[in-house]
Amino acid sequence: MTGSVSKVLSATFAACTVLALGAAPATAASSTGAQTYQQNFCEVFGPYTVCSISHGEYTVVTTPSGNTMYQNNGKFEYTISVNGEIYYSSEGTAHNQYLFKKGELQENHYRASQTDTQPGQTCTYSYAYHFANGQVQFDNNGFECVPV
Repeated sequence: MTGSVSKVLSATFAACTVLALGAAPATAASSTGAQTYQQNFCEVFGPYTVCSISHGEYTVVTTPSGNTMYQNNGKFEYTISVNGEIYYSSEGTAHNQYLFKKGELQENHYRASQTDTQPGQTCTYSYAYHFANGQVQFDNNGFECVPV
């Protein structure tokens, strides 16, 4: 892979992962129930075209006793084309949840999976994390690539 393609892939992965893994609009501070979001874009960088779609829902609930729960579920997909031909594609899902009691983090769990396809291989990534009772309960990730 050339340096330019590598830079585009790295930037795209970072941007799309942030979108899918919990980036919610500033209105998330309300307790109005589930809110949905969707973001679509395509950008051209010389011979490269990067397209991304992310969508999902988030919920923020605050109780009278001061507990706040934030939950997000999202999906994303993106492609990178070189001179009009799809070179790289990716899709994934993410779920995260935070529980705060009187402003202090009590519980957090997060899981994500992603499948990337590029010439010659398909790679699958997974991640699972859980924090409760003041400590990390587990922090697992997986990665596997297979030739296509």
